[in-house]
Amino acid sequence: MDDAGCPMETDTPAKTKLRLYNRFKQREHRSLLRSETSQLRRSIAALHAQLGRLQAQSSTTALSWQDVAAALRDAAATSLVEQVDLQDVQRRRQRFLAAMTQWVALHSVQRGLSTQTTWREVSVLSDPLTRLASLDWVSQNLYHNTDAVFATFGLCGPNAAMRNQRACKYEVLETGTIQLTWHYHLFVNKSLDDVAPRVKALFWAPRMQGRFTLQPPPDVYVHCLDAEMLAATTMEYKRVQRRGLEPLNVLAREFKSMNRRTLVGRSIAYDEAWPRAAPVLRHCNVWVLCERVSPTQTQVRILAMSNDEAASTLQLSDAESERMGAHIAQLGDVLHGNLVDLVVADH
Repeated sequence: MDDAGCPMETDTPAKTKLRLYNRFKQREHRSLLRSETSQLRRSIAALHAQLGRLQAQSSTTALSWQDVAAALRDAAATSLVEQVDLQDVQRRRQRFLAAMTQWVALHSVQRGLSTQTTWREVSVLSDPLTRLASLDWVSQNLYHNTDAVFATFGLCGPNAAMRNQRACKYEVLETGTIQLTWHYHLFVNKSLDDVAPRVKALFWAPRMQGRFTLQPPPDVYVHCLDAEMLAATTMEYKRVQRRGLEPLNVLAREFKSMNRRTLVGRSIAYDEAWPRAAPVLRHCNVWVLCERVSPTQTQVRILAMSNDEAASTLQLSDAESERMGAHIAQLGDVLHGNLVDLVVADH
């Protein structure tokens, strides 16, 4: 008991240990606070020193309000110029879209409707932008339909029943002209890279000049059209003229892939840049496909269609026979001989 009569609290080992632990934690906390305070003071001193240095330096990057206003004025002027240019581009593209929409509608196949002529007559626009697009569309259309056209004539690929076949026929159309159809299916024991250039030189290039023979007949004039515009493409557009016959505008294009070389071409009936006074009577379509069967074998498929003038007796005229280099009865043999000599024979 103490003097006031209250019982005295006796320290136990547990209480003593707790009191010592609390004192230790307090000392540790005060030490941490002193360390953090010291670090903050050093940081503040460093920042004050940096601020003093920066304030002492003369600013060389700050712009005056006059400079800022001038820059904004120039940016606004540039933006207005760009806006005018974009509006001009928009107007040109709208005109292009309208022209191509109308042009494609005229060249789209209307299924279920009969036409008066067998040949689909395509045209080319005169404006440079739409002209390139229309030439591209015509050639892409030919390429897209290559396999379907060959299937129509039974040239169906490596498993076809007739692996080496050729046929040449002619028929009289309702226009009073004669349509020639010549197709060829051949397998050559040579590589694709060896065969394709030879077939191109043998058949495709001459046919794109309106002839079947390797040597050009006399009085044939070939003019390259739009050479500068087509320089960066694989398209060729030529105007073929031979004495007394109406000129023939022919579009040709080559498509290459790893295992195929496709050559397509057709005559262009109407060209706004080369207007005609009379309807077109002469037409031609050509599909040539060289396809890799194996590293040492190539399949060659050719389909050529030509609508040519006829004599009053509805037989092939002498002028047309001369232009082709052979009478129609011997034409298939002439073509076959040329192809075998150039492609099959060793060089």
